[in-house]
Amino acid sequence: MPASRTTHRLPHGRGAISWVTAVMLLALALGAYLAWVWFPIWMTHYDVKAVVQEYANLAIHNPSDGDLRERMAKKIESLEYEQVLLDNGTVGRQPAIRLASQDVTWERENGEAGPVLHVAFEYQRRIFYPFVKAERIKTMTIDLRLDLSRPDWGTRR
Repeated sequence: MPASRTTHRLPHGRGAISWVTAVMLLALALGAYLAWVWFPIWMTHYDVKAVVQEYANLAIHNPSDGDLRERMAKKIESLEYEQVLLDNGTVGRQPAIRLASQDVTWERENGEAGPVLHVAFEYQRRIFYPFVKAERIKTMTIDLRLDLSRPDWGTRR
């Protein structure tokens, strides 16, 4: 006599979605939504850091700190624009990052390893969450100490 087989049935029909799968899909959708909202903010913050490093490199040869700080603030403001509703009811553009040059800490220091430029400031970004129609203000911080020493490339030819 053949041995009787016991088969285990799936709790749901074939191809059904369990609660674990539903939670994982929901988490994946939420992660994609947050990436869609925050990725442009992070990329602009990365661009702001690149502009600060660019102007720190210019500071190696240019001793006029006020001019460099002013030009850096204007360059940062020109990185990204956002649409806003103006008082007269029309849609206009304004910088997404508003930064005044007097709000920027720009200090040359002589450290143990050589001259250092300390650049620090904060700026606010408006973050709009579509679908839920929520808006938040996030304060972004830049605080960098950048090397101002001139590289030694060896003897000149």
